Amino acid sequence: MGNAGIILCFDDYHVKEWYEFLPSDAKATFYISNHDKLTTKDWDMLKELQDLGSLIGHHGFNHRRAGTVHLPVDDPRRADKDNDFYESWEAWLRDEIYSGFEQFKKHGFTVKDYAYPRGNCSPQTHVLLKKVFRSLRIGGVGIYNRSLFPDIFCASAFDIVPKNEYSGHEKEVIRAFEKGMVVCVHMHHALIPRLDWLDNMVKEYGADWLTLNDVKFKETVICAK
Repeated sequence: MGNAGIILCFDDYHVKEWYEFLPSDAKATFYISNHDKLTTKDWDMLKELQDLGSLIGHHGFNHRRAGTVHLPVDDPRRADKDNDFYESWEAWLRDEIYSGFEQFKKHGFTVKDYAYPRGNCSPQTHVLLKKVFRSLRIGGVGIYNRSLFPDIFCASAFDIVPKNEYSGHEKEVIRAFEKGMVVCVHMHHALIPRLDWLDNMVKEYGADWLTLNDVKFKETVICAK
């Protein structure tokens, strides 16, 4: 279907599931967080997935949210159950971004793409992270032209299996394929019914499994104070 394609993303650290259940002809973008939870075998599986055409990205060393860093110390939004608090941007970058870079380098990976934990971000984080990443992923509906792909892009959550397979985000996938566009979705666990449905739609519409290496980026203008 022309340039129709799908960028399938997985978040966190469920490497064994991804390795076992990714459709055989598919490739995906795996955004890794919580590096201390990964075993040597996990890193080996990620390397094999990368060698087969998939892409490895960054999802935060501890999966800590970024959007609260700039808030005043007494702002009530800092008092959340996850205690995502950093005293400065420098501390957040050190602990969440550069600590992750060190682990990726240790295991032989170079990462260029980042997905915000829980989609939590701000214009300030965009400015900081665009200095060190090629692309940033946030939440929301993501349907794009392959040759005009924004470097700050959205991907719909595709974890929930609906009762009606043509409800919700499934319509986004079909609409994108019918228009010859690229649709972006993300999951956490490798849910077999969701993966089977996507694989069937890719085959039915003659779409392509893509990663961020297969698109041409355009720069997103950031309005930051």
